[in-house]
Amino acid sequence: SLRGMTKGKTTYEVDLDKEIKDIYGQTLGKSDTMKWRVGASRALLMGNIKPMTVLDPIAKKRKLPVYTMNMKELVVELYKVEPKDWRAYLTYQQERWQDDKPKTPPGKNVFSKTIDTDAPDEELFEVGIDLAPALDGDFGQVIAVIKPTKFENKWERDRMTIVTWVQATRIGLDAFSD
Repeated sequence: SLRGMTKGKTTYEVDLDKEIKDIYGQTLGKSDTMKWRVGASRALLMGNIKPMTVLDPIAKKRKLPVYTMNMKELVVELYKVEPKDWRAYLTYQQERWQDDKPKTPPGKNVFSKTIDTDAPDEELFEVGIDLAPALDGDFGQVIAVIKPTKFENKWERDRMTIVTWVQATRIGLDAFSD
């Protein structure tokens, strides 16, 4: 059994020496070469994103990291919000895909564009979504909606769409219990 991180559109080759032993001490008997091709990877959009995301308070740039593979473009929508919009956001999260027409998040839409990812083919690539258009300087709260420009079906669109309430602050708190 061979395991490891593979790259799409790549041919791999492994040489097996005849002296390789199994758990019983038996040798393979003859050398062999195994060759296989990994096909193209499926398009992917993901992030370590929860319903609410707090940016690192000491980070200089106010960017939300998301990860793509085989996506040249992303649709990014930013909605400027305030704490009073939190309940409406929770309702939006529960109801956003209940019918064929996606709902609109609360807040004021301040950015809605298709952006280039500059991601290489067949590699997991971090894209920093610039939140500056929705922030007051370095601070504020924004609902970020990030989705693919192309998808095979509604299920794939829903699965890959990232939605999070982002808070940008200079306050940081770590807590643990042992």
